[in-house]
Amino acid sequence: MPLKFYAILLSALILFLIQSDAYSSDTWFVRPDGGTPAQCTGLNNQPYEGSGINQPCALKHPFYVTGLIRNGGGRPALWKGGDTLFIGSGNYMMGYGAPNTDCSPRYPYDCIMRPIPSGVKDQPTRILGEGYDQGCENPPELWGTEKAYAVINMMGGSSHVQIECLEITDHDSCRHGGSLKTNKCPNESFPYGTWAQSGIIAIDSEQVYLKNVNIHGMGYAGLYTARLKDWTMEDIKINGNGQAGWHGEHIQYKSSNAGDIILRRAQINWNGCAESYPEKTSPVRGSCCSQGQTCYTDGIGMADSGGNYLIEDSEVSFNSEDGIDLLHVTTDPNSTIIVRRTRAEGNSGNNLKTGAAHMIVENNVLISGCGYIAENFAQDGYDNRCRGGGEPLAMNIQRGSHQKVFNNTIIQTVGGKNSSIIDKENKPDCDGSEKVEMVNNLWWGGN
Repeated sequence: MPLKFYAILLSALILFLIQSDAYSSDTWFVRPDGGTPAQCTGLNNQPYEGSGINQPCALKHPFYVTGLIRNGGGRPALWKGGDTLFIGSGNYMMGYGAPNTDCSPRYPYDCIMRPIPSGVKDQPTRILGEGYDQGCENPPELWGTEKAYAVINMMGGSSHVQIECLEITDHDSCRHGGSLKTNKCPNESFPYGTWAQSGIIAIDSEQVYLKNVNIHGMGYAGLYTARLKDWTMEDIKINGNGQAGWHGEHIQYKSSNAGDIILRRAQINWNGCAESYPEKTSPVRGSCCSQGQTCYTDGIGMADSGGNYLIEDSEVSFNSEDGIDLLHVTTDPNSTIIVRRTRAEGNSGNNLKTGAAHMIVENNVLISGCGYIAENFAQDGYDNRCRGGGEPLAMNIQRGSHQKVFNNTIIQTVGGKNSSIIDKENKPDCDGSEKVEMVNNLWWGGN
């Protein structure tokens, strides 16, 4: 009996120690006046005083905490899943030449942080900018350089992650890719310059929350993702990125999202055109790129996908291709798309494209103006003018689907174009079980 009792007690103690270790967490501090890991522990939000080792002070760059990927090796991370990285106001170069890097000039684009380690449901891994809990008036700036693939890396299936109060950008007025040469990023040989490709890359990532994140001026995409599940983004801006704002086809022709994908109070404008630096204004005239110039420039663009999409109180305007392209949300018969109180205006293609078996579009303002960018900010060869018909609203009516369009203002300002396309690209053919309700909408313009 005593032996059995001690065995049970020992097992309980081991389980307790395992669980305690699994749920223990640290908060790491980064600030411009911090030190190196030899100088500072990184566990106190204090400056490095200039002398001593292992002092109770912050580190001076995020790479010391996140570790580094580089061709042929890298730097280990200090943090683990469930930890918090607190970044003080200031600007931090992310890429070749930054602290804690010894990257090769042959492969500077690989000089990026390691994937964020996954947290757990009740203890996400967090990156918090200074002021995240006080309105985020002066967020830290993370700026990519030397063609870095991304500023924030979530490619390793980073899940249960929270990111708040960051400005993510680069320091160049260029856009990456495509045949258009105006403001094209240097891409032939090192040094490439102070630009980076994407703001955040994520694959196989679940249970993520972004708030007060401003991604702008990247050479390629603001968000570059695939196979997401249960992402929520609030009070975010994705503006003036050289190609797409949110490019959901990181795996070619597949988005394959699932769960709830939520956008609230988002601003996604002027993507597909270069943003000027240091003015941080969009667009640079003549820099807007089109599909015929081998560019992908939707504000929000998804390929074949499932998932339930909710977009509320947002603006998706003046993007160089479609505004919101969810036309291919067709792989799951239970998928839904809900767009409420959102303005989509002046996109070169369609302003709002929906697939999904169940759709609600209500209380929105959808204004075509699909010739605006072509006539004011593009050059000869730009072929996205009124791409795909240029309608304010384009709907894919799936077999057996239920579509609701309530209380919207839907305007076509371009002569000879339609104010909407209903039953666009329906596959398979409808069989009479479909239901489309349109109530109390204002339709104006078009044929």
